[in-house]
Amino acid sequence: MTDKWYQGSIGEVLQKLDTDAGRGLSQKKADERLAKHGPNHLRQLKKISPLGLFLSQFQDFMVVILLCAMLISILLDEMADAWAIIAIVLLNGFLGFIQEYRAERSLEALRRLTAPRTKVFRDGSVQQIPAELLVPGDIILLNSGDRIPADCRLVESFSLYTDESALTGESLPISKDYQWIGTGETPLGDRKNSLYMGTVVTAGRGVAVVTETGMSSEVGRIAAMLQDAGRLATPLEVRLAQLGRWLVAACLLLVVVVFASGVWRGIPVLEMFMIAVSLAVAAIPEGLPAVVTIALALGVQRMSRRAAIIRRLPAVETLGCTDIICSDKTGTLTENRMQVQRLWIGGAVHKGQGLLDLGIPQEGTDLFWALRVCGLCNSANIEHRASFTGGLVVQGDPTEAALVQLSHLLTKEVDKHHREYLLLGELPFSSERKRMTVLYSLKGEGVGLTKGAWEVILARSRYIHWGRERIPLTALSRQRISEIAEEMARDALRVMALAYKKADGLKDIEEGLTFVGLVGLYDPPRREVKAAIRKAEQAGIRTIMVTGDHKTTATAIGVELGLVQKTASVLTGHELDRLTDRELIMHLQHVSVFSRVSPEHKLRIVRCLKSMGHIVAMTGDGVNDAPAVAEADVGIAMGQGGTDVTKEASDMVLADDNYATIIHAIEEGRGVYTNIRKFVGYLLTCNVGEVLTMLVATLLKLPLPLVAVQILWMNLVTDGLPAVALGMDPPGEDVMRKKPRRINEHILSGGMARRIFGRGSLLGLSTVGVFAIGLWLYPGNMARARSLAFCTIVLAQLLHAFECSTYGAGPRGIVANPLLVSAVSVSILMQFAVVYVPLLRNLFRTVVLSPMDWGLILLFAGWPLVLNWTLRLLRNLASPRVSWLRT
Repeated sequence: MTDKWYQGSIGEVLQKLDTDAGRGLSQKKADERLAKHGPNHLRQLKKISPLGLFLSQFQDFMVVILLCAMLISILLDEMADAWAIIAIVLLNGFLGFIQEYRAERSLEALRRLTAPRTKVFRDGSVQQIPAELLVPGDIILLNSGDRIPADCRLVESFSLYTDESALTGESLPISKDYQWIGTGETPLGDRKNSLYMGTVVTAGRGVAVVTETGMSSEVGRIAAMLQDAGRLATPLEVRLAQLGRWLVAACLLLVVVVFASGVWRGIPVLEMFMIAVSLAVAAIPEGLPAVVTIALALGVQRMSRRAAIIRRLPAVETLGCTDIICSDKTGTLTENRMQVQRLWIGGAVHKGQGLLDLGIPQEGTDLFWALRVCGLCNSANIEHRASFTGGLVVQGDPTEAALVQLSHLLTKEVDKHHREYLLLGELPFSSERKRMTVLYSLKGEGVGLTKGAWEVILARSRYIHWGRERIPLTALSRQRISEIAEEMARDALRVMALAYKKADGLKDIEEGLTFVGLVGLYDPPRREVKAAIRKAEQAGIRTIMVTGDHKTTATAIGVELGLVQKTASVLTGHELDRLTDRELIMHLQHVSVFSRVSPEHKLRIVRCLKSMGHIVAMTGDGVNDAPAVAEADVGIAMGQGGTDVTKEASDMVLADDNYATIIHAIEEGRGVYTNIRKFVGYLLTCNVGEVLTMLVATLLKLPLPLVAVQILWMNLVTDGLPAVALGMDPPGEDVMRKKPRRINEHILSGGMARRIFGRGSLLGLSTVGVFAIGLWLYPGNMARARSLAFCTIVLAQLLHAFECSTYGAGPRGIVANPLLVSAVSVSILMQFAVVYVPLLRNLFRTVVLSPMDWGLILLFAGWPLVLNWTLRLLRNLASPRVSWLRT
């Protein structure tokens, strides 16, 4: 009965699942069960098929109008026009399909990158695997903050509490006990030995065996509440959609003016209708949303290759606005590679080689108790692996791993300690308690082992173990211990205290402790972080360090990283509690290091910074960091040490837990937004040029410079590949030397609208100019004049694509983005084809052009580019800080 796993002993459950609690499943057996039960995920909503995605390209209103125009052409026996419209509609549909398909694939890759992972025993060793690969019988390890990946039965539990509100509606955490055994029909919320997919470990730790996965789980039975219900548009996409609607209205108005002007001049209504429809299709930037999605998704993929995994697309654009980063110290600014450097016991400090000279401790000495606390008061997983180094492998928190390694270094018997001592209970570490206690039984005698922040442990200690004796802790001894701890902290060491107490239960086990000693651990700053902080400063981004470490340690690391001066003020969590929000805002203007902070302090800091108008990124790892991470404009979770709850509250996950990766992500985010502005500017400039070409020619009472199929073709070759290539342009060298942009900045700000209209006007005037010259050079040869105008406007738009790129249309710009060169080259070859391939020439009503014609085309298509170069050169010469060679 698969729904009664809470009944029977754990031995019976393990036997039924054919698994070993100590070794887990073999990889071979796990693969067989995966093939039988399927992946451990909830059934996804039905996705649109590639065929459906392709057919959806022809549902747009303007495409429907175009198809109606094609039918009219067939009825009037204008088969050339009809075939041309069919070809262009199909090509446009195919291009739109490719863009949207790539965007969807990119978003699917993003979802895979953010898929949850879990720790599992396989073949006797602890592995971290994607949660969807779990199968019934897997033995998993759970800690505070983990999201439970499948339905499970507990094998072991220590002070374990879970939040089952998502499943049962119970608002308070539920205490779990592996020794409880259910009988009869027990309600879901009362099954104390069972855990359920989608719920969260809020405290403690445990080991569990997977009983049900995927749609067979309780969550799978009642609702697919965790599946992705669709992608919401980002704020940028919403703003662009609003811009698009405004542009549609403006373009349709101009198209109506062109249509009315042509009819008023006596041009046949059908011809003007075809022109109007084609012009509307060309002028409306229908490809803009797809290109934006591709740019955002490809930016996300580039970030993931640099260890920054974006969970929500809006974070890409928000990163470019970030002006403050609130960062944890351990693992983000430092390497999270803890090593014990000093040990103070019995009034003496041991460091370096002195630690090795301590020798094997004798039972009952202060060293014996210090190493027992180091080796047993932790949640680390210990393995012995055969290798030429023959060492101990410790998996878990780096601080706990360092303490276990020290104990093993001096005793060589860490695993023996675990066999001799029976674990009875545990009070887990939390950022509020700043300590951890375990209760063990040795030969029938209970003993509590405690480690934590030195000032917390010292305040709870009544005795001190000195040599072989336990003596009262005097005021003089407390002062001396404080001086030693402060001295270690000034040397950038993380200081922890060790203590014990003989006890039979957990009640009052952390009161009246016997102080044993101090441990100083060093976590070296990451080599690349100091340069990354300077780079952030140049970009107008301020870094604030928020850490749970002691004030002295935090100051020493801050000075080493260049965050603060030795005399700079550092606020502690205790001091912060005494400040009003207004006073805290005043301090936030100059304080860059906060020490001994709790998650509640982080949340308050974020809120005050946001009230000051800042765009804030906040890092976090623990379960209690989730509120501050969720409150920040960009919440950043740690990928290696972060809990599942914090990751789900975040916008971005650092796969390497590295501060420098945040700066890389901000640089990429700025580059993505800049590229979006580039191709928005490019598309709108081209559209302005196309509309003005037809409008000016009509107002000047000239024949129409372009026919309908030429307008449609122009839209295909200029708005497709070049626009996508601009979305992949490399960021400029100065992208991180500019101040962050405002979050509400309009996409066309900074004079961009003026440049669009100005450059589009030059493009339209050039086309009308070459058309007028063509009429003068070749009287009565309308097809040749139109061919000149057709090729001029296409070539002018393609050249303008280089102007929009990061480094302009110079040699450096060509080298910097080879994809743009390829896209423009393909478009030019396609344009040559409609001039020189007889079948296409008949369809698009062009004629073969002479070398002199191409010279005229190059002159009129290229003179705006030369004008732009000249103006840029004059500006650069007027500004000695910028070299003209950049162009």
